[in-house]
Amino acid sequence: MKRKIFITGIKSGILIFILFAAFLISDSQSDSFVFAAGTGSCKQESCACSNTCTGPNCSFAGCCLPCKKVVNGVCTQYGSCTTICEVSGSCPSGFEERDSCSGGEEEVDSKVLSCPGCNNTKKCLKCRIPDEGPTSPPAPPTNTPLPPPPPTNTPIPTKTPTATPTPPQRENLCLSSTINKTILKPGESVTLTSSFSSPMTGFYFAFYNPDNLFGPGNAKPICVKSGGDFPNLTGSCPNGSHHLIFAGSAKDASKQSGTATIAYASIFVTDENNSGKPVVKASYNAYGVDGNGMSTLPNPACVGNISKYTAPSCGQSCNPGQPGECPQDCPYCPQANPQCSTTPGGGTPPPGYPTYPGGGTPPPGYPTYPGGGTPPPGYPTYPPDGYPTYP
Repeated sequence: MKRKIFITGIKSGILIFILFAAFLISDSQSDSFVFAAGTGSCKQESCACSNTCTGPNCSFAGCCLPCKKVVNGVCTQYGSCTTICEVSGSCPSGFEERDSCSGGEEEVDSKVLSCPGCNNTKKCLKCRIPDEGPTSPPAPPTNTPLPPPPPTNTPIPTKTPTATPTPPQRENLCLSSTINKTILKPGESVTLTSSFSSPMTGFYFAFYNPDNLFGPGNAKPICVKSGGDFPNLTGSCPNGSHHLIFAGSAKDASKQSGTATIAYASIFVTDENNSGKPVVKASYNAYGVDGNGMSTLPNPACVGNISKYTAPSCGQSCNPGQPGECPQDCPYCPQANPQCSTTPGGGTPPPGYPTYPGGGTPPPGYPTYPGGGTPPPGYPTYPPDGYPTYP
């Protein structure tokens, strides 16, 4: 009997020793970082810890006491002071911090910012509207297809499958687009409008370069390093540039028409998609965003064109009533004259102006006027000490 009690006492002592050692081991362990574990997982306190956060996207967020034991969803025991590390920094250039693309956009690329031992991650996306240049209506079919031959025997009826719901699709809802001028001079602006068959939640006008084509009738996007209203829609543009697209606004409460007024300097820019050449002609597609958040399909009726104004040189026809079209090196070509002289300083003087001895013409800038006085509008004036003489 004494021997049995002695052995039992030894076993109990060994068991107590093992449990005590396990408690010491578990109590001596502490995490270097805090990981998300629900409410109460880390108690914010002013305790001493070292900054062990490493990596380009990792930042030190303070110290806390991590939860060691949870009873009924509540932490009842906390461990020793430890470090809190969190992901920091911004998304790379061309990316946005968002969970998914929307509004008819498609995902081009994605990146996830993280760091060792961090509580959180940051998702960065690059989205775009699919490329679509100005389109032309499809050509009619060259012949009429024949109907299929009738079946040789009666087919066995099959069970009608259950219809699978389809996601929203892009629709052809744009009816027309107008532009208030087709030639634009420096300092001027142009107004674009678009009309749709149903209310839209947004309007925009995407610009393309007719001098830079994918193929016949399909212009490439104008790409810029700055400008437009959608800097994150890179499309097929070179790195560091984006598609030139301008946002419009609803013209009235029906939200079936959109409009945008755009300045000369915003359209005739350097096209990074055309070897950095300046834009001389531009075309645009009018789009809307429907109630399902989808961009409308392109429509030839919603395409417009605009050109950069180029002043005629001496010898070209001038447009009457357009000031500044005749160059200064044509003295007999006033601002409203329909034709510039082909020889600088030459030409026939207007009616009522004198001819010169020998039938010659005066040097450039030296005409005289009948009876003196003030020259008519568009002709040069001279200092008060009189008119110059000729060689």
